Amino acid sequence: MTNQATCAECLKSARIWRNKYFLYRSKWEFFKRQKNEVAANAIYGKMVFYLDTAVYLTKKAEQLSH
Repeated sequence: MTNQATCAECLKSARIWRNKYFLYRSKWEFFKRQKNEVAANAIYGKMVFYLDTAVYLTKKAEQLSH
């Protein structure tokens, strides 16, 4: 048994992280519309983290496919 990730696994994980990003983005937009900057700023950090992780996993899948 190996710990090596496959391209398909990376893409599957990237999709999950991207979905989390969109969920938090909608929450962030809601708080921005409500002018609740404290909550919006708290959500923003998580939103960026989720997007960065999705991008990393997508790039990793691209590397594994070559």
